[in-house]
Amino acid sequence: GASYTDVNALVEAINSGVVYKYVNKPWMNEDLQQTVARALEHHETIKAQHQLRRQNERLARDLRTTQRSFVKVFSEMFSLKDAYTLGHCYRVRDYAECIGYSFNLQPQVLEQLSLAAFLHEVAHIKIPNEILFKTSSLTAEERGLVQQGFERGIEILSHIPHLEDIVPAIRYQHEMFDGNGYPEGLSGERIPFHARIIA
Repeated sequence: GASYTDVNALVEAINSGVVYKYVNKPWMNEDLQQTVARALEHHETIKAQHQLRRQNERLARDLRTTQRSFVKVFSEMFSLKDAYTLGHCYRVRDYAECIGYSFNLQPQVLEQLSLAAFLHEVAHIKIPNEILFKTSSLTAEERGLVQQGFERGIEILSHIPHLEDIVPAIRYQHEMFDGNGYPEGLSGERIPFHARIIA
């Protein structure tokens, strides 16, 4: 090439990543070979990083699709079981989002809270309606059935890919600040924050 260099063009090329390294003339052939080998390694690293970034973007899209699909299936399931419950889930989600906004939660955290709040009734799917919607006090036996059904529902939910982050919020929604709730009798701030909001 020419023995002179447009410095501005060189700086721009290096800054944009087009040029791996500037080599002055005259050069030693051995040094030049090592520089070319390093440049190739650098190129392969950049290429691998780009592919990894694209793969992560695809996985994030797949995650959102999985979540939307599950929410849709859940909505259909509860609209068949009980229309009131579906409306209740929407209301709890809306209230939880309002509380989350008031705490200035980050968008990703708020999205997880919203999803957990909307799906908080999933764990009740194994509990018979005649017990779930009973207006009088539950017997000790019925309370046991509710807790067993709730645990089975949590177990189902915990096996759904990409939803494991919201399971604690749903699992501990029946804990009470005074420690008289279930399943573990947690109290105060030992209860996960999102579970407290949903409750």
